[in-house]
Amino acid sequence: MANQILLEKGWDPFIEDIGSHWLLHWELVANTHRALFWHYLFAHYYEAEFTKEQFNAFCTRKLESAKIQTTAKMIAREVECCLRTHVARPIEKSKSPGR
Repeated sequence: MANQILLEKGWDPFIEDIGSHWLLHWELVANTHRALFWHYLFAHYYEAEFTKEQFNAFCTRKLESAKIQTTAKMIAREVECCLRTHVARPIEKSKSPGR
């Protein structure tokens, strides 16, 4: 699929068409082996608004019910990566010197 889209003579080598974005997103979300947390987010998690902690807890429950053994650190890292592909990290205000 990537070659058909991205090669020099591919369908959309610079990914300028919105359809290419949707196709790549669908391919990612459908891949439960390499993008399980994206699959959880878009195919199983139905909350319109949520916190990172809430999605983390949801993923933890899903993994436990599927009897997939992992660590809390790995889950937190995957959740962070998944959410950062869609939501920008908040900008932290730097502290002025002398304050």
